[in-house]
Amino acid sequence: VATTSLVADQAARQEAIQLFKELEGDNNALIDTIEAFGTVVKADGTIETSERSLRRLRELAATHASFPPATRLAFIAHISAGKTSEALQIARTALDRFPTNPEPAQWLIELHMQARRLDDALTAARTWRNRSMENPFNADATIARLLLMREDAAGAVRTLQPYETRLKRDPEHYATAYSSWLQALLMTGAVDRAYELVLAVTEKRDELFALWFESAQRAEVANAARMLERIQPLCIETTDNRLRLALAWADLGKRSNRVDQFDRAMRLVNEAGEGASRAKLLQCEAMILEARGDYEEAASRYRQVLSTEPENVPTTKMFPSESI
Repeated sequence: VATTSLVADQAARQEAIQLFKELEGDNNALIDTIEAFGTVVKADGTIETSERSLRRLRELAATHASFPPATRLAFIAHISAGKTSEALQIARTALDRFPTNPEPAQWLIELHMQARRLDDALTAARTWRNRSMENPFNADATIARLLLMREDAAGAVRTLQPYETRLKRDPEHYATAYSSWLQALLMTGAVDRAYELVLAVTEKRDELFALWFESAQRAEVANAARMLERIQPLCIETTDNRLRLALAWADLGKRSNRVDQFDRAMRLVNEAGEGASRAKLLQCEAMILEARGDYEEAASRYRQVLSTEPENVPTTKMFPSESI
């Protein structure tokens, strides 16, 4: 009854606290944490972040050092206050104080990623995994994402390989890990396996296309060409993806200095049909010509875009009014 009343209004919460006090046993840690919660968490859900409140929560966590919710409340409040150094210290202390609890490791991952300390974030993620051996999937998904950020695609493949069946069974439920798996396969040259992952998704496929093009931009030119070649049959089904593919070929042509790839990009635009506005097609042509180094023709196309759509923001930024 007392626990249920905690989620009610302030009056019910006070009754709950009184009931806890009347119960036998040591409920001091719970009671103090609830009272602190009622003081620092406002009615709209925001947290009071004055130095006085933060000091009270640090003292609460120190007094009830074996009670994780007290430390959690102190951590959340310091994050809300933007006190990342203090939050980092709270998380590190909690990691040692609660040696089987995976939550402090998750706090550390968040803080290290914000500061781009990827090695430290990866260490924390592995600690999380070691403390979640009964179900390590979420930890492994985070490890794979960090490995990709560190350009270790092979390590990401090894990490996610045991979950291939699970990911394929429900791509939408595991969308983040599914994207990491796709990217890891692409970056290790397993283009055909990655293509199967795209085929398995019917909704939100555009998001996977975007990730595919992003991976192609980062890949070595020969592997990037294989990626674009493989995905082309699916991309040309819609005009928007056709044009994105055209720009991806143009980017690759610029990196590889191959005229045929620029020509391929331009053909994709010319064969787009009526699915896009003339201004959009002209803008894509201009971007391809610019990537090819044909600046005079690119400028001509950009000016045609402005004559059709004077409010076209990207083109207006390239051509201030005094130069049109």
